[in-house]
Formats: sequence, structure tokens, C-alpha cells
Amino acid sequence: MRFLNSTIFATVLLLLVTTLPASAITQDRTRQLAELAYKQGDIETAIAEYEKLIDNYNEQKIDTAYTAALKRAGSICFQANKLTKALRFFVVGMNAAQQIGDNHNYNACLGNIGSVYGLCGDYGSSIYYLEKAFNLCVQQGDTALASRYASNIIVTYTNMNNADGADPYLKFLREHPMDSTAMGEFYYLMGKFRVFSTRGITDTTLQVANQMIRLTTDNQMGNYFASVAYSALADAYKASNQFDKAVEASQRALQMAHEDKLTSFEVDDLNQLANIYAAMGDNTNEAHYRKLHQQLADSVMNKNDIFQAKSEMMQFQDQAYSNYTHSLNTTIRYQAVAIAVILAFLLALAALLYVNRRLIHRLKESNQVLYEKNQEWLRADEERQKRAQAQEMTLSSPEVDVNPEAVDVKNRELLDKIVAVMDNLDNITNPDFSLDTLVKMVGSNTHYVSKAINSGLNMSFRSYLNQRRIMEACRRLKDASYKNVSMQALGESVGFNSTSIFFTSFKKFVGMTPATYQKMGEDNAADGTSGDSLPDDVQPAAMQE
Repeated sequence: MRFLNSTIFATVLLLLVTTLPASAITQDRTRQLAELAYKQGDIETAIAEYEKLIDNYNEQKIDTAYTAALKRAGSICFQANKLTKALRFFVVGMNAAQQIGDNHNYNACLGNIGSVYGLCGDYGSSIYYLEKAFNLCVQQGDTALASRYASNIIVTYTNMNNADGADPYLKFLREHPMDSTAMGEFYYLMGKFRVFSTRGITDTTLQVANQMIRLTTDNQMGNYFASVAYSALADAYKASNQFDKAVEASQRALQMAHEDKLTSFEVDDLNQLANIYAAMGDNTNEAHYRKLHQQLADSVMNKNDIFQAKSEMMQFQDQAYSNYTHSLNTTIRYQAVAIAVILAFLLALAALLYVNRRLIHRLKESNQVLYEKNQEWLRADEERQKRAQAQEMTLSSPEVDVNPEAVDVKNRELLDKIVAVMDNLDNITNPDFSLDTLVKMVGSNTHYVSKAINSGLNMSFRSYLNQRRIMEACRRLKDASYKNVSMQALGESVGFNSTSIFFTSFKKFVGMTPATYQKMGEDNAADGTSGDSLPDDVQPAAMQE
């Protein structure tokens, strides 16, 4: 019990330093008066001032300053062993913190409620609230507060003779000390002492207790920590049957506790001395210290206060359960509405997916028709080139899309030369190939060449050049050797300097993107069709500007 009191007491003291300025003037004034009384040692007045924050709860501005003030008031009451009032402050503070989402003060009040239960000897309830607060702190990244609760949990578990339950928290405390100072190391050593003492490992407990004493001496940590260390040493000596040394260490711990008015420590030390003398068979001293312990314990731990504190906590739990049930019912109603909305959304989504699937199917059919037309166009062009090479082609041949009525004999001769030049892949795939280049190659001038193309082919030179390049791109997209070539590289290979112009021109002449065209070719090959045959209702048509 001694170590439970000391650890909880120290933890509460650590929490006292966390205060936030109140925004409301009356709150701030109340807090100032309470703090002034506390510093002057007038605990009763300090508590009375803080109680005004609860008595006028509905008129208070609920913010982090308010929840911090309630937490501090509860800590002061806890320090003064006024457990009923401490619990009241912690419960109201937890409620207020929950309203505004103040996680730190909510967790602090929750853990302190566990500390109150521990001081009352209700270790099961103490563990429940301390572990709940610990888990919340870990989830929210508040490792400093989590470490403080880990220390309290170790003490509570070992008071229940459950060293296994304390083990994971001792590991956490080793990995996440309260802070980097000697105090953090002290609480780790104390937790280690408790676990090894519970397991009856006497040599280790003596070693750890002496480490605690050296730590408090070297760092001048004061009577509070030194009293805890000597009490631990007394327990270690008692366990190893070194009773005279145990009495000496316990009396020294009692003296330090008395000097600093650490009443709860005195209660534990008197009980410890009674137990040591009982183990020694000294009935006289045992009876003497047992009587002193009972007298002091009754003055500090009022049983009525403890009962009232537990009753208030049970009322809070009932109210919390009622609120939870109401919240759960509201959540269920909202979930029902949400489910209905989701179902409606899913039905709408299913309808959209069906429509989208139909559109995709139609688009695929349309692309197939375009693809097959393109294949017919390419085959017609290849036949035309073969006949041209065999000098069988005439200007009236429909494969070159010539307008016979608009072309006289002179223009037809020029157009023959133009087509021959444009059939040469080396010419059209040259990115620098231009109208001026064509003019020089056919031995004419810009005016006549442009006129021959416009009147004979119904398109400009640039459109004609892009058409020829796109036709070659289509051939290469069906060529397996170009399968792993990027579209940018493909466009450059047929003479386009700009990828965007390549894509725009391809879609203009073919009706789909290069990637879609390539995929169509792969799909047709997989289906065993090459696009060489057309449906009865589709007639091949030359692609025009």
C-alpha cells in the first residue's frame, strides 16, 4: 500500500504543474484566489474557491483552462486525502473535457479516478481506469502521461501479487521513461523493485533498493523520494530476514515522511514497522506500532469518505451508461438513414454502370468499324502504290482521291510527281520535309504545287503530309517489332516533332487514339480476325480532311 500511495501521490503532484489561463474573468479570479490560498498553506480555502467552479457549472465557459483548473483542484484534494471532493472534481473535469474534446485533461482525470480507487484499496477498479487512461494516452501519442500511469499500474498489479500483469508496463516504462531526469530513472527502478519483490527475488530487490537510495542521495531528490527508497530497502531486508537492518531503514523512512508531513507515507511506514516486529516475534513493539498505525490511518482514511467517493463514481458510471445508450440509439437511427442513402446510391451507381457498359460496347463497335475502314484504306493505298510502281496507275484512279474534273493534263502530270515523292517513306518521315522541299523535288513552284494538291486531292499540303505520315503510323502500330515503342517515339519515327500534333492528327484521320488503334489490332489478332473483311453494310471510304 505504501508504494501505491507514493506513486499515485507523486503522479498527482506531477500533474499539478499543468494549468492553463482561464478566459472568463470570474474563472480567472477564482483560480487566482485558490492558488494564493494553496501557496499560503490554506488548503481548505483553496478547495472552497475551486468548488465555486463546480457549484456554478452551467454558467461556466467550458474550455481547456476550465478543465485544467478542475483537474488541479482534484489533485489538491487528493494530496490532502479528501477523496470524495477529489473524485467530484475529477468526474466533473472528465465530463467537461469530453464535451470539448480536451484529450489530455480527460485522460488525466480518468487516470486520477483510478488512483482514487487504488488509494481506497479497490485494485480491480483502479486497474480498469488506469489501463483505460494508459491506452488512450498511447493512442494519442501522450507518452509522458502514459509513463506515469504505467508506473501506477505496476504498483497496483504488484499489490495484487500479479507480477505478470505488471511486466508489460515495466517494459513500457523502460522504453518510455517519464522524463530524462533522475526522477524518470527512479520510477523505473521502483517499478523493477516491485516486480522482483513480488516474485521473491531477494538479491535483486536489495540491489535495486540500494540503487534507489544512491540515486536520491546523488541527485539530492529530497525526503519524498528518499523516504520511498528507504521503505523499499526495509522491505528487501525483511524479505531476507535481516530484521535489525529492516527496522533501521523503516524508521529512517518514517522520520523523513514525518519531517515533510507526508501523512500517507507515515501510515505505510507505521504498518511496515508493525509487520517487521511481528516477523521478529517482538509482540510489544508490534502492538505499539499497530496502534499508532490504526490511529493515524483512521484520521487520514475516513471510511465514510471512501464509501461516498465510490457511490459518486457509481452514479457517474450510471449516467455515463445512460448517455452511451442514448448516443448508441441515435447512432443506430443515423446509421439506418445512412444505409438507406447508401443503398439508393448503389442502385444509382448500378444504373450508371449499366449505361456506361452499353456506351463502352457501342464505342467499341464504332471503333471496330473505324478500324476496319482504316484497314481497307491502307490496303487500297498499298494497291495504288503497287500499280504506280508498275506504271499502271492513272490519275482517274479512285484510290488517290483525285478530282478528275478539277485537274487538267498539266496539273495531272505535276500531281503524279507529287504523289510519287509522297509515297517515298524517306521523304515523309523526315521531320524537316516541307512544301519548299517538295517543290524542289518536283521541279515546280509553290503556287502550282499547292494548287495541284488542293484541286486534285481536296486538301492542303500539310494535311496531305500528315495523312501520309498517319498511314505509315497505322502500319507500324500493327507491326510486332513496334509493340514496345512509346507513342512519342512512334510519332517521331514517322516525322512528327510534336507528340500533341501526332495525337491530334491521328484522331482526325483515324477516329481514335494511337493506343486504342493498337489495342484494336491486338484484339482482332487474338480473335483470329485481321480486319480484312468488312460487314455487308459497311463500305470502305477514303479518309479526307
